[in-house]
Amino acid sequence: MKALSSCILREKLKIERAFEKPNIYIGFSRELLLEKLFYPFGFIVDSMSFQYRRKITIAEQSGTDLTYYQVLIELNSSNFNFAHAQTNGEDIRFTDADGNLLDYWIEEWDSVNESAKIWVEVPSIPANSSVDIYMYYGNSQITSASDGNATFLIFDDFEDGVLDWTVSLGSFTESGGTLYTSDNPGRCYKPNSEAEIAAKYKARVTTVDNSYDIWVDILATGTYSTESGNDGYFVKRYGGGVVWIDRSDDGSVTGLLNITGLPADTNWHVIEVRRAADGTISYYEDGEFKDSVTDTTYSSTVNFIIGGSYGCYYDWILVRKYVSPEPSVSMGSEETP
Repeated sequence: MKALSSCILREKLKIERAFEKPNIYIGFSRELLLEKLFYPFGFIVDSMSFQYRRKITIAEQSGTDLTYYQVLIELNSSNFNFAHAQTNGEDIRFTDADGNLLDYWIEEWDSVNESAKIWVEVPSIPANSSVDIYMYYGNSQITSASDGNATFLIFDDFEDGVLDWTVSLGSFTESGGTLYTSDNPGRCYKPNSEAEIAAKYKARVTTVDNSYDIWVDILATGTYSTESGNDGYFVKRYGGGVVWIDRSDDGSVTGLLNITGLPADTNWHVIEVRRAADGTISYYEDGEFKDSVTDTTYSSTVNFIIGGSYGCYYDWILVRKYVSPEPSVSMGSEETP
């Protein structure tokens, strides 16, 4: 075994020295050659080698043909060995059954507490049927390919410092990985034509007061919530721990649901608002379902609007397709080459 280790070390040094010279190993990267040396019997995906993989079976349950649907993969100590991946999941990759790479975004990865949430965009899931995808990992050389912009209908983590939303009311500042508005109100939007969606966002207000709010229009035909000509639904989460789900009818507001008893604080909260095909709007906060209301007045949309009043921060936001019930996910056992 000692002789074999010495042999591998000598070969590694040869490759590293070769790359110090021009025109050596043309067509092959240094990383790829080292990868082949140390993982000669790995799973090969798009010229990358992986020590492990798992099959993931996704079953459609709503009776709808789904295309480019975002599926949540949840990992924990019972279905994944976090010691077999990089510390922050940089080496995770997903493919379809034919080996084509799939877009994904890591919402959270905690290797210490062995918990992760990853969204994968699956090209096709036939109605009342199932498809298999594969998760590959176990490569210390590669960097993350997590990409929310490629995965979702709308995505922003506000990391580039460039505001790429259209401002319709007030003013916004993107800085330090957050979006901030201090106006009353502040509204900005992006085009969206999908009516059955889920919007998930991490946000907070600056003061514990029911004048300070986080505001999201799940459906909108206008460019800000209460303008004349705007029809749709919006959700307000106040700093005082209250949520309103309202309907806008040509700018006139009708209250649909009031949720109370939520934390009254300035902490970050992960909020998700889902709108199903039957008109049901559901509110989730920090992973827990709080309440829902059904209204079928509107079923189309032009824009997706976010904003707030007085002092509101967004850390990230995603908008994805949504059906109810959502596809189920079954994790297979770990495989080695």
